[in-house]
Amino acid sequence: MLIDVPSALERTRVAILTLGGEVDVCEVAPAATEAQVQAAEREIGRALPSVLRRLFVEQSASLRFCWSIEDDGRLPAEFSGGLSGAIDLSLADFPVRVLNWSGWRAAFENPAAHDWPVEFTVDLYERLFPLIATGNGDQIVIAEPEDPENEVVYLNHEGGDFDIVVLSENLEDFLNTWIELGCPGPEWWELARFLGQKTLRLSLKTRRSKAWLRALAAAGQLT
Repeated sequence: MLIDVPSALERTRVAILTLGGEVDVCEVAPAATEAQVQAAEREIGRALPSVLRRLFVEQSASLRFCWSIEDDGRLPAEFSGGLSGAIDLSLADFPVRVLNWSGWRAAFENPAAHDWPVEFTVDLYERLFPLIATGNGDQIVIAEPEDPENEVVYLNHEGGDFDIVVLSENLEDFLNTWIELGCPGPEWWELARFLGQKTLRLSLKTRRSKAWLRALAAAGQLT
């Protein structure tokens, strides 16, 4: 079950401001109609993953939230240097998001050039669903979107040791965890702070995650 996303974002907004941070935007649109979702699916030529569809129909058709906190002593010690987060999920944007995702096809046509596993072929590309495009050009995608156990994967366009990382075992768990944390990132250097050391999965139970959640909860109680 998805958490109450609008309420979670509002709690984070209040806490960020209490911690001395800045909120550039916090907009939650009304839920989409079934007709609007079907129109978007026709335009992109494929069905939305069921969890994403449910989010749009039951909670909000568009979520935009962007915040940052400078390191001024009010952040937990684990986050020296500051912290930022953002979510930009809009039903209306998915036709463009899917179109932009097509630019990644060339990488899957020649996985060896990117030091990717041989199974990263065009066939796999066709089965992935673009969820989030980060500001630096990376992608967070959903693997096998028709499968309830659809892994959420981070793809780094520059390659390196962490060019392909499974963030969560399924989309619902990813959204619940990420939004509960206040949507850190979504760039890799911010998300990586909240990954388990052994599993590399996004988690509420790591030392840093617990410290951040305590800070958010304490700030919320001060309002």
